[in-house]
Amino acid sequence: ADYDLTMPNTDTYQVDGISGIIALSNTMTQDIVLTQGWNLISTNIIPDYPDISDVLFPIVDDLYLAKDELGEVYWPDFNLNNIGNHISGKAYKLKMNEEANLQVRGAAANPLDFQLWLPEGWSYLGYLRNQPANAAEIFLSIDEDILLIKNVDGNVYWPEYNVNTMGDMIPGQGYQIRMISDREFTYPQND
Repeated sequence: ADYDLTMPNTDTYQVDGISGIIALSNTMTQDIVLTQGWNLISTNIIPDYPDISDVLFPIVDDLYLAKDELGEVYWPDFNLNNIGNHISGKAYKLKMNEEANLQVRGAAANPLDFQLWLPEGWSYLGYLRNQPANAAEIFLSIDEDILLIKNVDGNVYWPEYNVNTMGDMIPGQGYQIRMISDREFTYPQND
């Protein structure tokens, strides 16, 4: 919140105090740490400016290439953006020339507001919750249609064999998912 600085009290409560708010903001941020090389990321923020070039602008000097699950790219050195807008609930692969910190600004995504389409075969999956949670618990309602989920390090959740080397899904990370059949999915609510 921005306060009227001509008032006697700002930013703190005073008994019988007087202050004036001149602006409120619902802007939240999420910091995503990027390593040199390939990263698979997602965000639980609905970006204020959804074009992928705007979302990735804070790290554009260190970014070599970004791509989506369809192979569309954002390649800043060539002023090429075939991705267009960031899609909430999707993940993106980023090839970084240097490590960097990406700060995404916007409104917090309520996972219950996003019904995600998980097509048969491979796709990229974003993580919309704001706290880590075990993949086996998150996907319990649809695990019969999941062949495999893996993170950027190659750790997996493989429900058919009750294997979960991935453990928790982490805010900011993206995942590759292979579905046996098409399915709609909504993440559980934030705790």
